[in-house]
Order: sequence, then structure tokens, then C-alpha cells
Amino acid sequence: WGMKWHDGVDFATPVGTPVMAGIEGVATVPPFMKWWYWNYVKIRKTKPDGFTELLFAHLDKVLVKNGQKVTPETVIAHTGNTWGSTWPHLHFSMRLYDTKGNVINPDNWYKGMVDPIPYFEKQ
Repeated sequence: WGMKWHDGVDFATPVGTPVMAGIEGVATVPPFMKWWYWNYVKIRKTKPDGFTELLFAHLDKVLVKNGQKVTPETVIAHTGNTWGSTWPHLHFSMRLYDTKGNVINPDNWYKGMVDPIPYFEKQ
């Protein structure tokens, strides 16, 4: 997370490890690859004070469709080692928005991305 060009956290994992949504929301799956992430999925959760968007990237296989509703337990993809990735891992980012759809804290280096680790629930 500490590098200025890196907007999330990376979890080392073997290629093909199932990735669960972690929250209830709606999946966004791009119809084409995006530079650097290659295969990725975004999950959007609407809340009374805005919404949260999670991004899962460098995926080997995407299992959900654009607009699909997901639960925290939904397996949305399998981890990979795609495009600009230097080793097999899951790239995970989080961005927060207000009720009007504006990014909260858009002026930070990460264009509103926040460190997701403090938001993880201890299991």
C-alpha cells in the first residue's frame, strides 16, 4: 500500500484460489481488459450514506456477470497472475463514495482509494 503508484493491497495466493465477494452488492465486470489489472471485478454496496466499491484484480477467471447481485459468500472469480502482475496474487482496493456518487477524498494520490485493511472484520 505504501507505494504511490499502488492503490490497494496484494495477497499472495496460488493461481485458481476462489475469491468471494465479501459484501452484498452488485458486480461490475468490464467487457474488455483494463491496462494493468487485466481481468477484474468491482462489487458495489449501496449504503444510506453513499456506497462502497471493492475492486478485485489480476484474476485468472471471472465467474460473475455484469450486473449480477452477489452475497458475501458468492465466489466471484479465481486468482491469477495477469498482465502487469509480478507474481500470483489478488489485488484488492476499496473506494468510498457519498450519496451523490462523488468519491470521498478524491484529492489523495489514490483518487479516493482507502486502505481496506482497517475495514476487515476479524473472524
